[in-house]
Amino acid sequence: MTTDDAILKGFAARSPEQAKVVGKPFSEEKYGIGLPKGDTAFTKAVSDVLQKSFDDGTWQKVYDGTLGKSGSPATPPKLDS
Repeated sequence: MTTDDAILKGFAARSPEQAKVVGKPFSEEKYGIGLPKGDTAFTKAVSDVLQKSFDDGTWQKVYDGTLGKSGSPATPPKLDS
């Protein structure tokens, strides 16, 4: 089966005895958060919360408790504002 990386990891995390993520990705799928164009204050607030979660380990903890159960390591996130 092939689909988006996060979806594959979700399948594998939910049913590790039936599914496993194997091989290397053959495409890169970026995720984003849609915000009102020009709303720099809201963009900064969202970016700050995300950055804090990366810095304090919250993001990794959430990943480990969900998609990490697939056995696939996390790809470190990158903020593009």
